[in-house]
Amino acid sequence: MGRAELFENPAAPTASLALLELSGFENIHQHDKAKWSQALMDGVGNYQSDPETSSRAAQASVAIETAIDAILDRHRNEVPPPQYFHQ
Repeated sequence: MGRAELFENPAAPTASLALLELSGFENIHQHDKAKWSQALMDGVGNYQSDPETSSRAAQASVAIETAIDAILDRHRNEVPPPQYFHQ
């Protein structure tokens, strides 16, 4: 019987794509979002205060803030909310 890895290959990218779609990030690649997410999780669990881990988490935070800033005006002024946000 064969084996398959079901988290990293299909599940994680699918979750990333769903989050990117719901958030409205059109120019962010799913691999970048996954990398940022992992860096933030590593940073939160960085009980040893490893400087490299802290640096990756800080860089991911800046990248996410930059991505959010890039779409805020569009969300406020140009793009109607997706249908699934209407009640």
